[in-house]
Amino acid sequence: MNSRVAFCAIICISIFVAEAMATVPSQINFQGTLADSNGNPITGTIYLMRFSIYADSTGGLALWSENQTNIVVTDGLFRVLLGSSTAFPISLFNGSKRWLSIRIQPDAQDMAPRLPLVMVPYSYRSKETDHSIRADSATYAVRSDSAAHAIWADSADWAPNLLQIPLHLTGDTASAAIIWGTNTTENGFAIVGENGATHCYGYLGGNDYGAFGWNQNFNRGYLGHNDYGVYGEHSTGTSGYLGGAWSGAFGTSANSNYYGHLGFVSCGVYGYCTEGPWGLLGNDSIGVYGYSNSGVGGGVYGKNSSGTYGWLGTSSYGVYGRYLDSNYGYLGSSIAGVYGRGASASGYGGYFYSTGSSGYGGYFYASGASGIGIYARGGSGGRAATLRGNVVIQGLSSGTTVLELGEGLDYAEGFDVAHPDNIAPGTVLIIDPDNPGKLAVSIQPYDSRVAGIVAGAKGLGSGVRLGSEQYDHNVALAGRVYCNVDASETSVEPGDLLTTSTAPGYAMKAQDHSRAQGAILGKAMERLEKGQKGQILVLVTLQ
Repeated sequence: MNSRVAFCAIICISIFVAEAMATVPSQINFQGTLADSNGNPITGTIYLMRFSIYADSTGGLALWSENQTNIVVTDGLFRVLLGSSTAFPISLFNGSKRWLSIRIQPDAQDMAPRLPLVMVPYSYRSKETDHSIRADSATYAVRSDSAAHAIWADSADWAPNLLQIPLHLTGDTASAAIIWGTNTTENGFAIVGENGATHCYGYLGGNDYGAFGWNQNFNRGYLGHNDYGVYGEHSTGTSGYLGGAWSGAFGTSANSNYYGHLGFVSCGVYGYCTEGPWGLLGNDSIGVYGYSNSGVGGGVYGKNSSGTYGWLGTSSYGVYGRYLDSNYGYLGSSIAGVYGRGASASGYGGYFYSTGSSGYGGYFYASGASGIGIYARGGSGGRAATLRGNVVIQGLSSGTTVLELGEGLDYAEGFDVAHPDNIAPGTVLIIDPDNPGKLAVSIQPYDSRVAGIVAGAKGLGSGVRLGSEQYDHNVALAGRVYCNVDASETSVEPGDLLTTSTAPGYAMKAQDHSRAQGAILGKAMERLEKGQKGQILVLVTLQ
């Protein structure tokens, strides 16, 4: 097709208003005529036309483009819906001028000049003279005669003749007003709403309040009052507020006998009841203070019906607690730092308990150079202390274990061992002649350097362990412990003396008593059949 065609266009907006507020299509109904170079109208089908919208009459990049295919032209007239294949961006018609350009393929250039888009396409976005207000969708459509702003009705304080249609308002910028109302009368309000049936109403922008609401039972509240940030009141007289002149938060009951302050002038938290009990938290001179007219008194006092009670911060005690008549204790009195008493014969003066996997039931610390963390004194026929479970004593500076009392049956000490790897519990050790202070695995029979047995075989712990965390292995030097024994040559019977053997780390029955002098490890407490090697219980008695 010759690109030199005559062209004229008619532009209009497609607007469809459905009975139930259907969405207005965001498309432009575009009509035009095409003629050849001789002015004759064209009839036929155009395979491809490209439509573009620009911000300038010439040059620049397209703000929007789409291709329309198989366009039917009859006697020069054609019609397309712009935006049907490529939607218009929401910001396209923002009030700035726009130009439409058309290209008919296979032409390489757009037709000239570009067509200015005016008036009707800009109904895609409405513009109010004083405030920019978006009107993509609406909740209430109100009558507007000729004023700069839409008026409520013809002649009423409120709007009795509103056309009620769903309304949605969206602000375009952070500073734009979404709804703006002004009333210049003395007692007027910017915006008022009322329920006609029960006369529950509320308003925004009153003379005294930012927002105020009131229902038929006279329960009311407001935001932005002259005296309070937030205030609420019930018809019975119960009220409260936030951000008052005297309190951060205040609440009262109907008869005004019960009230409290949060962030009061002189108190952090204050509560009062005319019946007597009251208290405050964070006073000028008191961290926590409480009072009860029961006659017992205390900084903080609590009592239940069975007689269990206690108080915090009295004249005599830092903390005092009592159950019925005989069980009581106190913390920080004039006599003791901590005092506890149990009434029954087996009662506890104090009970400390921790549920944590590694927590402390009690932690006692004396910071003085000669201080004692715990001092215990027993009765004439009792004990100063009963400890149930393992007891560990640690070094003052290192914190490592220097003594542990457990449920085992042997006495063990910690030793460093030459080549300590792969040494299992039950192994027989001797004094290492090449490394003073260290031990080594036994390798010859009747060795007078025999020292002991590595403790812990078959899970049997030590009753006493010295230096267990400071050395390579705990070595049983006395008591009962499981030991590696070799009965390859002869069986072992309970009571047999044991000495070192040729098997590394194993003991055997001592049969040559002349050689056994000074090489005895201990006595067997179990039988081991001839030809077997294994672990049996041994009473360690070095000699």
